[in-house]
Amino acid sequence: MAWITPVTFEKASDEAKEIITKHGINLQKALKGSYELNNACVFRCLEMNAWDMDDEVKAKVGGRYADLLETAVSVTNGSKNCMRYFTGIVKERYGIDVAGDPDFKQKFDEKDALVWDFGAAVAADMHGISEEFRARMKAMFTTEQIVVLTGMAALMCADNTFESVLEIY
Repeated sequence: MAWITPVTFEKASDEAKEIITKHGINLQKALKGSYELNNACVFRCLEMNAWDMDDEVKAKVGGRYADLLETAVSVTNGSKNCMRYFTGIVKERYGIDVAGDPDFKQKFDEKDALVWDFGAAVAADMHGISEEFRARMKAMFTTEQIVVLTGMAALMCADNTFESVLEIY
């Protein structure tokens, strides 16, 4: 259980109240968001930027790849809340049971596997991405796509860190 308290609308800053109202955020359901909104800047940086990056990955690379990347990062980081959320999305949208099927990668094509492995590699050891792996990425994706995928993976790592450090499950 989290070791800090979530924000309430009454105790939120004016800036946080504006975000809550503008985006129709239900603080009872927005588990991580209700903690992030203790500071509006943190919410904007972690949550709203992740929304933007997710949209950008969907536009530049594809929605399936956004979902697989976000799931791979969360699974590799062991981020309980995000892992539960994203494995549910992948199961619902693509029929791939990442959480329950040890052979789930058999349902991937080459590009799926590369995106998954990239997300896992960034989450596991951002300094350990090999030249061979980089060459595979460059063969399959444009420079802009690699930048967008890396940006999303970086934001997911930050998001997972926030959730895990504060034990928001």
